[in-house]
Amino acid sequence: MILLVFAISILAFIQCLFLLWRSTLANAVDLIISTELLLVIMCGGLLLAETLDPAHSQIVVQHFLFVILSTSFGIAALAIMFAIYRILSPLERYGIFFCHHKGGAAVLARYFKESLRDQVVKRVFLDSDELDALDLIFGTVAGDT
Repeated sequence: MILLVFAISILAFIQCLFLLWRSTLANAVDLIISTELLLVIMCGGLLLAETLDPAHSQIVVQHFLFVILSTSFGIAALAIMFAIYRILSPLERYGIFFCHHKGGAAVLARYFKESLRDQVVKRVFLDSDELDALDLIFGTVAGDT
């Protein structure tokens, strides 16, 4: 049992160190699940102790697991409510969207972006600045401006 706890602890540490998932939420959920798995394994270790009263250790384990599961379901409910909130009211990252003719208006669009940067609160989107993710540009135009 000690080796299993040690192995899961090492994997959770590596996951936190290298952030293996693409989003922060996925990394946090993975860490929470790994921690809860460790708690359940340690809880099972409480049942293995022969010196304790079996009835008392069973009550302790039941309360411990109840707290773990209640916390898990509470966190899951909060995550679902937050995801629904973000779907219903997404954040707009850009206040102004500029798309220009590449041959004739590149300098003018850049000038507009630079001059408007100090005058608006939100960021200014210029399509030629976002060429690294062309597959995401339609979603940016539809939902972020």
